[in-house]
Amino acid sequence: MAIRKMPKKDWAVFFDEYSKRELMNKNGHYADLQLLSGLSGSVIETSWLKLQGITYDAKNDLLEILLEDLDHMIAHPDQIFVDQNSHGDILSMEIIEKDGTKHILEAK
Repeated sequence: MAIRKMPKKDWAVFFDEYSKRELMNKNGHYADLQLLSGLSGSVIETSWLKLQGITYDAKNDLLEILLEDLDHMIAHPDQIFVDQNSHGDILSMEIIEKDGTKHILEAK
């Protein structure tokens, strides 16, 4: 599949369904999380921890990426781009905040 920009109205349902599939997947996926900011440059948040789920809380406008030993929260995300394989697994995801800060998740 190609990289696509996700409409904000779809975030909650998409990530809830994805997280349910991840929890059922006994082998699971591992993810690398990197933060790109004009202020701090490139910062690696984590390398290859087990991805346990992703949720979006529309009421509080909060995206949560839950990894083994890390709960990464992104308040007020502006755009999300997702690249998935034919099975619906997330290969990579880019979350962009209004100030241009990018959170990049790569999964394997």
